[in-house]
Amino acid sequence: MNPQLQKILDDRKKKLSVVSPGISDIHDRTVRAEKNLVAGEREFLTERGKYIDKGTLYHIHYTNDNKSYYMTGGEHNERTALIFRTDVSDSDRDYYNILNRQDNLKIESKATLPTDDDYLNGMMKRYFAKKTNESSSPAFEVSADDFQSSPLYDYVSINWNIKGNKEEVLKKNRFNVAVASKKIPNVGKLLPNYQYYRSDEVLTNKEDIQNRLGITPEQNTQEPVTKELDVTLRRGSKRGIGRMKVNREAVRRLSQSRRNGGGSSSY
Repeated sequence: MNPQLQKILDDRKKKLSVVSPGISDIHDRTVRAEKNLVAGEREFLTERGKYIDKGTLYHIHYTNDNKSYYMTGGEHNERTALIFRTDVSDSDRDYYNILNRQDNLKIESKATLPTDDDYLNGMMKRYFAKKTNESSSPAFEVSADDFQSSPLYDYVSINWNIKGNKEEVLKKNRFNVAVASKKIPNVGKLLPNYQYYRSDEVLTNKEDIQNRLGITPEQNTQEPVTKELDVTLRRGSKRGIGRMKVNREAVRRLSQSRRNGGGSSSY
């Protein structure tokens, strides 16, 4: 056999033999097991909140601490994963265990902030959750790690644009929010227009200051009239702001010149 192909097969075999420490612990504490059981329609959820397909084989471990654990596969194997009943009332033991596990299944709100890489890409991924079957419960933002981590919530993710043409960014984000709202209504209330948006336009310090002051480029190119008027400022007292001295003759000449059509076009 090709040495390269053999290495790939060996590596794959090593990966398949890795078992979760938690599952190993359950296996070590098992006192009885039921094998080759068949899952019904939406009977089980994975740890990430996905339904197990109808007809999937599973088995149950009963441990020495009077608990039961459901796992994929007709028998225990390297690919075994924990699954959870959607209707815990089917088993008193399961109901008790789920109640004790509720606190661990709750997730907290956590905002995702854009990174430098997100700004380079012009987009970030954002995640939201809402309690399942509770119409009055509010939606909230969650971290990528908590996304789909508990079966107690509905989830939706959104591609949020944060850089580029401002009108296009708004249009794309509104479309993505509309799609997400079909799964979690009112999620748009958590997403203000242009949140985290950064313009592509690079401004100099001078331009930035002018923008803050509301000075447009047209205003900035105007020449001051003070030169024509020969205006000077005198230093004022401590209480006042000073007095302005205006050359009256210069004012008269400027006024006469503009009446005759010879005024400065930059005023």
